Order: sequence, then C-alpha cells, then structure tokens
Amino acid sequence: MDIQKLLYIDRRIIYLLVAIGALIPIIKPIGLPVVPTDPVQGLFDKLESLSPGDAVIISYDYGPSSEPELNPMSEAILRHCFTRDIRVMIMAIFPLGGVNMAIRQVEKIAGEYPDLVYGDDFVNLGYKEGDRPL
Repeated sequence: MDIQKLLYIDRRIIYLLVAIGALIPIIKPIGLPVVPTDPVQGLFDKLESLSPGDAVIISYDYGPSSEPELNPMSEAILRHCFTRDIRVMIMAIFPLGGVNMAIRQVEKIAGEYPDLVYGDDFVNLGYKEGDRPL
C-alpha cells in the first residue's frame, strides 16, 4: 500500500475507527485481572495494620504536571485513612504547588466525612524546603 493513500483518508473514517477501538473494550471487557504490585500491597497492609488514632504523614512531593497521575492515588490513601480513623498529617517538600494541591484535596475528601475535625483528625504541616538541612 502506498503511504500517500493514507494521507487522503477522510478524517471521519479515522475518528470512527478510533471510537470503535475505544468502545469495544468498554462494551465487552476482555477481563484482564488487576493485580496490585508489591509496594501497593505493602502500603495497603501497613495501613490495615494501624489502629484507629494512629497517625501517618502524607507528603505531596509532586507538582501540577503530575497531579492527574498522582492525585487518584493520594485520594485513595486519604479515604483509606479517614475510613479507618487514622489521623493524617500532610506536608510538602516540593515547592511547585504541593501544599496547595494537598489542601484542595484534603478539603474535598474531608468534606465526605462530616465527623472529621481539623487539628484532631488531620492537619496541614505546610511546606519545608527539602534540599536544606533543618
């Protein structure tokens, strides 16, 4: 097939093929197993081993460019902690918005749990430069 012929395919045909390729797995999933990796399972097991009232520190050491990738994971950890009555301390050593992202996320998730009290169940420790000694 001549590569030049591909340049003249109607754009709507390409969009239709992409849509079909995206819809088929949604309509008829192929059933691949979802297996957690060892670090993920280790974190889950550690959170499960904590008693209510224990505390964890969650450090938001990422910026806005990786927020779409990492926020779902930190949301899951926050929900897990809040569901098990584990106290959460948030902080950031990344200067590009880590604390602001953390505040927005914690306020959103904490709103789902009306019994949580700032300063008792969760607290924001703020930003501390990570590249300099205390």
